[in-house]
Order: sequence, then C-alpha cells, then structure tokens
Amino acid sequence: MFRRLFDNLRKVNGRDAFIFVVALLVAFSIWLFHNLSQEYIDYRKVYIRVKSNIEGRSTLSSNVALFNARCRMSGLDLFKLIDNSSKKPVILNIDSRDLHFKSVDTYYINPLDLSRYANDILGSSATDVMISSDTLSFNFNKRAYKKIPIHSSNVDISYKEQYMPISDISIEPDSILIYAEPNLLNNISKVYTEAINLSNIDEDINGVLSLEPIEGATLSAESVNYSIKVRRYVEMRLNKHVDIINVPRSKKILINPSNVEVNLKLAFPVISNTDNLKLYVDYNDFEASMTGLCRVYISKLPDSIYDYSIEPAFVDCIEELK
Repeated sequence: MFRRLFDNLRKVNGRDAFIFVVALLVAFSIWLFHNLSQEYIDYRKVYIRVKSNIEGRSTLSSNVALFNARCRMSGLDLFKLIDNSSKKPVILNIDSRDLHFKSVDTYYINPLDLSRYANDILGSSATDVMISSDTLSFNFNKRAYKKIPIHSSNVDISYKEQYMPISDISIEPDSILIYAEPNLLNNISKVYTEAINLSNIDEDINGVLSLEPIEGATLSAESVNYSIKVRRYVEMRLNKHVDIINVPRSKKILINPSNVEVNLKLAFPVISNTDNLKLYVDYNDFEASMTGLCRVYISKLPDSIYDYSIEPAFVDCIEELK
C-alpha cells in the first residue's frame, strides 16, 4: 500500500507535493493538540526525591522513592510523566513538619500528608487523585551546623539632592544556620548578601536580598529582608566656640583656633535648637598627644540632627605657663 502511495507521489509535481506535505503536517498538529488537551484516567508511577529543611540534616534526601497514583489529567501532563523511571526523579519540596522521624537518618511521610503535594508531583491538571503508595521513607544524613552572621556586600546607593540615609542597613534575620562538613564549617565565619545598586533614592528602602551560596554548604534560608531609613535634610553652618574639659586646676590651656565651623544636616522642616550644642576638646587627649593637636568633639546630638562635620576637626592646644 505504501509503495503504491509513494509511486503516486512521484507522479505529482513538486508544488502539489509540497502542499500535500504541509496539509499532512497541519492535520497531524491538530490531531496532536486535540489529544493532548483531552483528559485521561490512568495509573502513574513517578520517582521522587525530597527536599526539606530539617535542622541538623542535609536538605536533599539521599534516596528516591516510588510514588504511585491513579488520577485524571491532561494528555500533555500525562505525556510529561511517560517513562519517568528512566529520567531524573522529581525534586519535591516538602515542609519539614510533614516529615516524621522513623529511625537513625530516616524520615517518612504518610499518604494523607503526601496527597497535598500530588499536583507538585503529577502536574497542575491532575484531579481525582487516588494515591496507592504506602508510607514513603527518605534518608537525610546528619550534618554539622552553626549560626553565622549575615553581612551586606557592595552597597552602592545614591540619593536625590538633600536626601540621605539616617540608619545603617538593617538585615532581618541577621544570622542563619549553615550546614556543612566539619572541616569546611570551621572555615566559614559569615555569609554575604548579593550586591545592592540603587540610584536617585528619596524614600525608605525596603527589599529582599539573595544570599551568596557557599560551595559544599547549605544555608537555612536563601534570602533575607533589608531596609534603610531615608530622610530629607537641610544644611546649616554655624561658628561655635571650643571649650576644654578635664583641665586640672593648676593648668591653663589655650586653644587655637578658639572657634570652628560646624556643618549640620538637620531634619526637614527644622525643629532643632542649635544653641545648646557644645564643642570641646579633652585635656586627656592633650596629655597623650606628642604634637598638641586635639580632636574637637560635639555634645550629644538630638535625633533631628542627622549628621555633622567640623572644620577644622583638630585644633592646637597650648599650655600657658603660669
């Protein structure tokens, strides 16, 4: 029959043959789409490996288990599951509360809890699922672990004119658990976030940062929340007298210059009273100095003053002989 068909095709001119082939492909596509969109009832076998977050254990099970179920599903999802046994197992994320300790390194999940993950295993179109698998067991090897702090890295943020951060970056949580072999774990003291690159900021910053993976180790979280408080400010420049503290009664110290410039960044609108600000040097610094240069300090600032700078930051202290 096929020989006769091919003999007849040889007698057809090239243009007609092309149209015939295209029509055949279109017909096949319609047939395939129709069948894949239909629903079927079938028994399916799927090999699964479990990923979970059991404290002190590896996150991925060292074994696979066979999941059996009867279900109704689309032809497309059914096609995806064909010959799953010859492919990599499905990685199934399971809440650690659904895994129950059995013995040594083994944890199990019962069919009732497993039924909540049926669509993750079989596909979103699966309905009327009847699990025929018994309780499934998975092995999670013990791993050493410890808590380490989280550090931000490569923070590059620019702000609109007259806007500034009034707090350091806040990371929540500020530490996580890390699991690894003891030799590797001993050499890990911190974990870093991904870089932050923002520009033209004029409001509080809130977001999520991924944590940089550490080869050979598992982190208890993949990301953290971060925030930075941002406020508008105005600048004020003052000329203030410099006092000296802790001077023995028997000593007299001259300060040069006796007045310095203070540049303040204040909350907008301005509500602070700057008359109470005091600038001073400490006689103890003079005693410890080889050159007589002393740092100029400022009294405690109210919350409405975000930042300041002093020019010059150091002054000459000269002991006047009596």
